[in-house]
Amino acid sequence: MVIKNINSSNTTAYISTSTSANNKHDASSTSMADLMEMLTDYFANFDGSERAASDFQEAFRVAFHPDVVIEVSGGNHLDYDAAVECIQAACDKGGYADLVDISDNADGTATMVINNHIPVDGAPTDDVTNQVVYFQDGKVIRVRAKETDATQFGQMVANCQQCVVDKSKMESLLARYTAMINCFDGSADACAKAELIIDEIFSRDLAIYANKDGSQVFDFEGFKSFAAAFSREGSVAKIEDAKVVSNGIRVVI
Repeated sequence: MVIKNINSSNTTAYISTSTSANNKHDASSTSMADLMEMLTDYFANFDGSERAASDFQEAFRVAFHPDVVIEVSGGNHLDYDAAVECIQAACDKGGYADLVDISDNADGTATMVINNHIPVDGAPTDDVTNQVVYFQDGKVIRVRAKETDATQFGQMVANCQQCVVDKSKMESLLARYTAMINCFDGSADACAKAELIIDEIFSRDLAIYANKDGSQVFDFEGFKSFAAAFSREGSVAKIEDAKVVSNGIRVVI
């Protein structure tokens, strides 16, 4: 998390290096310095880690009003729930945002310069936009891009929405993968049931690495042969944990 500058026209504000949400920014904290500090704390959570993804929704709740609107060119605005869904999906993939600068506009609003890193194909690695934020009840009630950045901001939001699509695909893949593992219950037809899913979800260019030295153990046909032998022996596979992670799925068997 990088924060370069924070400027308030009416009072001195400091930069907090806290990396967790807190409740000190309540509805009574209405000075611009407090509001800018709140946003500084919010962006300090974004570092691409699993912890950041886990803590995101509480951090968002602290900083953003339930009626917040994130304005996107074309009228495809995001409300609170839509914003949470998009940003959560980006965080789950390891996305993060750097608050490069925040300044008091002296009219009750602030301008943020944010460098977003959204992990989708084709997204720029440094996606810097200027965003104007409005406040109500000590929280952010409205976000819009400066006019010069409106198109770029809209594309950044679209990239976040693509993360939602990608997450859905990974969740579907995880469901099929766990169904395949669950086929191996010791029954005589375990492999026959599993093979249908193996053919569906695995690439013919499959490479499985399991040795400590990182050498390849199975290709696609080798894995199917292993599965058949595993089934013939009446062996059972049990899933201990399964989840979508930033770079795919993680299954502990």
